[in-house]
This record gives sequence, C-alpha cells and structure tokens, in this order.
Amino acid sequence: MSRPRSSWSDLVNVGSNLYQNKQLANQSRQLAQQNEMMEQQLLMQQLEALNKEVLVEKRKMLMRIHMLLDKADRTHPHFPEYSLMMLDIVSEKIGEMELSPSDFEEVADMQKANEIGTRLFDTRKLVSENLSTERQGYSQRMKSIILVEEDELEAAEFLLANHEAWDKVEGKYDDIKPIHMANKKAAIMRWGIGLGLAILLMVIGAVIGGECLEYDDSNSCTSYEGNENVMGAFISIGALIFLGTVCYATPKSLAVAKSGKIYTPLNEQYEMILAQSKDREELSQKHQVQTSSDAVSLRSSLVEWVDSMSPNSPEFRLEL
Repeated sequence: MSRPRSSWSDLVNVGSNLYQNKQLANQSRQLAQQNEMMEQQLLMQQLEALNKEVLVEKRKMLMRIHMLLDKADRTHPHFPEYSLMMLDIVSEKIGEMELSPSDFEEVADMQKANEIGTRLFDTRKLVSENLSTERQGYSQRMKSIILVEEDELEAAEFLLANHEAWDKVEGKYDDIKPIHMANKKAAIMRWGIGLGLAILLMVIGAVIGGECLEYDDSNSCTSYEGNENVMGAFISIGALIFLGTVCYATPKSLAVAKSGKIYTPLNEQYEMILAQSKDREELSQKHQVQTSSDAVSLRSSLVEWVDSMSPNSPEFRLEL
C-alpha cells in the first residue's frame, strides 16, 4: 500500500520548519556575537578616549610643575621655609598623580617626567642645604598645619561647640527624661491592659455565641447557636472597658506627646554628643584645647604664623 501524499507533504513541511528554525537560531547567534563585538569595540573606544584625556591632563600637570619650579627659583631665596614646604608637598603628590616616568608609555613623556623629577629633587636639595635644622623643622610644621592641623582644629571647634551647647541644656534633659519615661510607661500600661482585657472579653463572648444560625436581609446575624445573653454580656463589658480605656489612657498619651516635644530633640542632641565624644576627646587632647574658643584662637594663631612665613605677592606664591 502506498504512503499517502499528505504524509509526504507533512514530512516536507516538518523538514522545512526544522531547517528554518536552525537558520533562525544561527542568525540569532550571529547577531548576538555581533552585538557583543560592537559593545566591546564601543567600550574600547571609550577607554581609549579616556586614556587620551588622562594623558593630556598629566602632560598639562608636568608643564605646571615645570612652571612652579621656575617660580621656586625666584621664591626660595626670599621664603626658603615656604619653598621647601611646597616642594615637599609636590614631591609627595607626584606619586599620587601618577607622574613618574614609569607612569608614561611614550619615550618623550618619560624623559620629561624624569627631567622634572630630577629638577625637583635638585631644587629641594638646594633649598634644604641652605636652611638650618631648626628652620627645616619650621617648614615641616608649616606643612603639618596646612595639611592636617588646620582641618583638625576646625573639627575640634565644631565638636567642642556642640558639647558646650549641650552643657547648657543638660539640666533640662535630666529633668524631662524621667517625666517623659514615666508618662510613656503609664500610657503603655493603660492602653495595653485596657485594650487587652477588652479584646479578651469580646473574644470570649464570640466563642460563647458560637456560629451564626440565621442572617437577615442585610447579612447581619440574628441567631447564634450558643447562649446569646452571655455572649452579649461579655461583648458589652468588653466594649465598656474599651471606652473606659480610651477615657483613662488618652490623658497619659497626651502627656507623652507634650513631654516628647521637649524630650525628643534633647535626646537626639544627647545621642549626637555621645557619638562625637571619642573624636572630641582625641582632638582636644592632641591639640590641648578645652573649649571651642581655644580651638579658634589656636587655629587663627597657627594660620597667621604660616601666613607670616609665606609670600603675599602672586609673583612668589607657588601654586599648581
């Protein structure tokens, strides 16, 4: 018996569908690979553009250091401590800014970075050799004030001012805290006991009443399988206790809200002072300051001293 033509047709269609599905799958994989390659190329292009920008900025920085060294040649005879300080700062920052010869790829950039590094070393050595050990110490102290101590004293001023503000209200906090806590405890107990008892009695009443047997047109229960009188008594007592709780506990809740308006901001201030205590004590002991005024005074005097050792004229100021 010969095979029906419809069967041959079905086989052909199935084979065609399989072939088409395979082709579509291959096309999908090719598109996915192309998209992935395009994304990688785009990322590479973006990275290359970023590297070019970084290289341009690094070259600009080398030029600025070169100009700073030119100005340092004019500045250090007049302000040697200041010049030594700035040369030290620039030397330390070169590594952070990735401006050493090994941070470049092109030979010309390496040579330029090497020349500037050598010149910076030689200039610093020249300035340092013309200063006594004591005056070199002045330069190091100037750097410490500018980079560390000024910021620390500003932080100490802020922390000490906060503590001084707290000292003015600490007595008020000590007075209001026990009152607020007592109000809060009383309110929790009144609401907790009253509502708990009211809910318990209503639940007992519902259990005694049992399941509903009949409903009216408004879908309200008209008949229960249990003792309706006892159920009603428990629910009524529970409702009365609930109303009594509202009347009894509400005044304490209002008292909590009233005392909380005073207590809450003071407690937040207390928590802040507590969190700042370690930093405040460390900075206070390090710089020997006990009040915010002490910190302001010391900071001002140190800044004035640094300014007295530094040039006022832009012609001599060493800035990148």
